[in-house]
Amino acid sequence: MNAIDGTEHASSAAETTPPSLLVLVLDTNPYAWSALASHLSLSNAVSQLLIFLNAHLAFNNANRVAVIASHVNRTHWLYPTAGPRKSHGTNTEETATASANKYRPFSLLEQELLTNLRKLISSTTASDLVAGSGPATTTLVAGALTLALSYINRLTLSLTPSSTNAPGTHSATSNLIPFDSGSSSTNPGTSSSLATHVAQTAPLNSRVLIVSTSGDLASQYIPLMNLIFAAQHNRIPIDVLKLAGDAVLLQQASYTTSGIFLSPVLLPSTLVEANGDAGKEHKQANLLPTLFRAFLPDPLARTHLIPATGISVDFRAACFCHRRVVDIGYVCSICLSIFCEQLPLMEESGGIAGCICFTCGTRLRLPEGSAAAALALDGAAGGTRKKKRKRKDDDVGTATG
Repeated sequence: MNAIDGTEHASSAAETTPPSLLVLVLDTNPYAWSALASHLSLSNAVSQLLIFLNAHLAFNNANRVAVIASHVNRTHWLYPTAGPRKSHGTNTEETATASANKYRPFSLLEQELLTNLRKLISSTTASDLVAGSGPATTTLVAGALTLALSYINRLTLSLTPSSTNAPGTHSATSNLIPFDSGSSSTNPGTSSSLATHVAQTAPLNSRVLIVSTSGDLASQYIPLMNLIFAAQHNRIPIDVLKLAGDAVLLQQASYTTSGIFLSPVLLPSTLVEANGDAGKEHKQANLLPTLFRAFLPDPLARTHLIPATGISVDFRAACFCHRRVVDIGYVCSICLSIFCEQLPLMEESGGIAGCICFTCGTRLRLPEGSAAAALALDGAAGGTRKKKRKRKDDDVGTATG
């Protein structure tokens, strides 16, 4: 038939744009959302995010989405969830609530996401919202990002032909869209042609969008940095929509992975609550213009657009002891933990002073002749410890042959 019909049907399918996967990590910290209630409520934010996800699905019928909740003490899948799905019409409740004029993927996403979110909020107890002696001000962003990268890797491998997954071949996730690191300014055609070539062979264009309202992520510094480098290696951009809280680590994550970071000012606008009283108006912020303008284009489309991201990046690190952002600090030589103050010194056996890292527990020894070691030894003796007599040249032992 190919000899008779000269049209190239098979080649046209290979040139089509591969599907896009968007993994949304939603911060569901009740304390953070209660602080933003006057500007943006969680229910209103979820309704706007659903519109954004539906727009992503509408671009291509093969596009996929996944939503993960980053809660105070756990991570939870909101969509998709495990278990077989019921066919349309078998569930009477679903049939009653479904609309004939609504696209079925939109309906499945909305119902499953809202149902799982209600279960998560209702299962949260008062003890879950307490961290130590105060309220839980952070969420497990590192755990949610781990689930997102694992899901992207598994789905990409499932869509990759078996010939490329043979032993000795490169990982499929490394064939994702490359990002512009400044080369497009010198040669604009290089980045576009390379992105087009990779788009024809990549099975899936994936990215992660983090909607964060919590701060205090210094306790997750090590796992977050490991995940950032893993996403950078697999060329998976991490986009961040920071609504409140500290933005140092997430800003570095977006910059390192060539993602988009935005921290918009929540300007209230008049919106009508869908499930509220009829005609009751609420002053809530509108996130849809920011979502559509900055985060809707996939990595392939961004190669032809000017990214709407912040110019300045804060590269400072947060200390592990007091959660402060510091310019100069003390670094553990084992786990690279950063401390804004010197760790407490203690005397070990043999009269050698040292300290213990709070993160990895490693006993760090100081040089015997250092001033800090001498100060620690004097303080351990209550200031009455006698100074050691300096050794003369005659007392120093010589090496024997």
